[in-house]
Amino acid sequence: MKHQILIFTTSVSKKKQIKHIRTLLKNSFKIFNISLDFEDWEKVLKVECCDVSELEIISKLRTININAAVLNH
Repeated sequence: MKHQILIFTTSVSKKKQIKHIRTLLKNSFKIFNISLDFEDWEKVLKVECCDVSELEIISKLRTININAAVLNH
């Protein structure tokens, strides 16, 4: 198992979406922690997980109409 931290920019516009994102991702993948910086203009989503690809997260978020892209530093 590969422990990883994936970071994305998102199109989240309402704080109530954060709970929905947590539920969706935790029910779909092995997730340890999820945080979303709602104050940042990019609405940065940080996902601590195991054996999940960035594309899998992006695809899953798309099912609930949230766009995400990998944040490159």
